[in-house]
Amino acid sequence: HKWREVSKTFRKNNPFCCECLKNGEYNSQDLHVDHIIPLVEKPDLKYEVSNLQSLCRKHHSMKTFKETLAKKKPT
Repeated sequence: HKWREVSKTFRKNNPFCCECLKNGEYNSQDLHVDHIIPLVEKPDLKYEVSNLQSLCRKHHSMKTFKETLAKKKPT
């Protein structure tokens, strides 16, 4: 339940999508708390506020899609 509390508090303190804000849009609809550095890379940063950002569903999906593609690229 710790993540629920961290997520709820973070959304309360960061009520707008950070990507939408870059375009001057104050979007607070359907916010997700995103880990800037994905948990699969740094699970120890799960509750680290400095590794969190608020993203709307659209931007969260776009970021997740890009991260998934990056994992599939041959190195």
